[in-house]
Amino acid sequence: MDAKKIVYKGDTAKWQITIHHADFDQQRDDYRVELRWGMFGKSMTIHKEDMFTDEEGHVFMMFDSSEMIGRVTAYCIYDVPDTDLGGGIRQEIDIQVLCVVTDSPCPHFACDCNPVHGEGQEHVTYDRVFRGDANTLFLNLRTSEQEPIVDSEGKQLRVRKHDLT
Repeated sequence: MDAKKIVYKGDTAKWQITIHHADFDQQRDDYRVELRWGMFGKSMTIHKEDMFTDEEGHVFMMFDSSEMIGRVTAYCIYDVPDTDLGGGIRQEIDIQVLCVVTDSPCPHFACDCNPVHGEGQEHVTYDRVFRGDANTLFLNLRTSEQEPIVDSEGKQLRVRKHDLT
């Protein structure tokens, strides 16, 4: 298992979520992610409104893993505009194992999960983000005295950050 998919119990995990589907627009259309774990079917729903978006439209979701243990499955439920249906919306569901929450420094897994679809066939991708400043892609330039550096029009100068991973 990829080490990025191991979440230690109590962590607040942050993931970039991208939905690639014909006719679906992640900024316009509605979606949510249901996380399910445990033998007793515990779950948590993260709605689109509860996620945050950076300046370039990348969407991030976060969740507290304090009440979780074991394999966490993500059910991304999203509405695709479809004029062939009476209501004009077709609901799609993408199901993936998102991560494993553990309280052990040396986690052991009884089985490896093989997805039903082939590699690269999913419409939703989740990328773990560890940075604490993912909500902005730019840094504001400042002098050594922490004064903002501005251009001739008085606008603060900014530089693009590097990759979020």
